[in-house]
Amino acid sequence: MVAREHFATSDLSVTAQITRIKTADPQVLIVWTAGTGLGVALHGVHDVGLDVPIMAGNGNMVHAQLDGYADFTPKTLLFPGILGITPLTSSPPAVKAADNQFSTAYAKTGAKPDLPGALSWDPTKLLLDAYAAIGWNATPDQLRTWIVSQHNWAGINGIYDFAKYPQRGIGPDSCIITRWDAPTHDFVAVSGPAGSTR
Repeated sequence: MVAREHFATSDLSVTAQITRIKTADPQVLIVWTAGTGLGVALHGVHDVGLDVPIMAGNGNMVHAQLDGYADFTPKTLLFPGILGITPLTSSPPAVKAADNQFSTAYAKTGAKPDLPGALSWDPTKLLLDAYAAIGWNATPDQLRTWIVSQHNWAGINGIYDFAKYPQRGIGPDSCIITRWDAPTHDFVAVSGPAGSTR
């Protein structure tokens, strides 16, 4: 760690902070903010001429938002992503089938999947599967019992096992490092599961 700077979400410029960071000669910059704050930070990086890979919070993995930063997008903009946005060819067949259903649904809208959709898809599908198994009159306790009984449920973000990962169902293998590819307006996987090398 060669520098640490802060800015307020209401700030319109971070030139001073980025200048201090550039002077410290970093190898990478982590910008942990979401929404407009990322745009302000990236604009500052561009204006100061800091040319290092940037890791940003995945709350920014939204196509429309990142397209709006086209004039000052860094060469390498990375995110801690999820399989649902950037599926891997090495994923199990059941995960690929779930992803096919997800991407087909998105294609009908003319949109590309981004973080909000990918985060909400599996929990919604899991709940619908629980209702399909138990019936629409299921109680909350029955739904919970069915969900925690799942040890091989395939979603777009991987295989869920609620015994191995209580409350969440899924572990670090659902996460991958992704890069925003401005020319194609899409996310590209640059790591394997849990950030492993590919």
